[in-house]
Amino acid sequence: MADQLDRTNRLEALRALLTTASGLVETLTHDPARDRFLRVYERIPLEDRATILGVLEREISLRVATLGEGEAITGYGARPNPNARLYVRVLKKMPDEWPTLDHDKMVFSNLRGARIMRLTRSPEVHDRWRAAVVEAFGLLEPEERAEVATVLRELLDVVALADQSTPEPAKATG
Repeated sequence: MADQLDRTNRLEALRALLTTASGLVETLTHDPARDRFLRVYERIPLEDRATILGVLEREISLRVATLGEGEAITGYGARPNPNARLYVRVLKKMPDEWPTLDHDKMVFSNLRGARIMRLTRSPEVHDRWRAAVVEAFGLLEPEERAEVATVLRELLDVVALADQSTPEPAKATG
């Protein structure tokens, strides 16, 4: 009788284990977010993985702690921030001397920059661009901002010179 009971318990334990394993396999194979997560994880540079996993663990712990009674007790909840950043944007100080650019590269670089500047005038971009420029210029040292202001004033002079030296397109007569 005891032998039969032992077999029944082992069969029930095996059945519970198989049910749990089946559910886990189902979850892992039918969750598109899992595949996406793994693809992103594989792209994380090796030297960044420990830090990023630490951030994720800390944030998930916070989220789990605020679920259910944790939120009711503390009044503090958590939700995902779709605009969160894991990497701090770091701007490196520019060198005092620029590498030598030939004339053609300077012409085309300035042409491209001028055309990009025009895009900032569009109504759907202008306010965001202006806020971004204020923030960016706020990150400059005062002497850097003064140099930028000097270059921008000179740029206005250059635009005026270009207007004076560029012939008007011929008008059709007829």
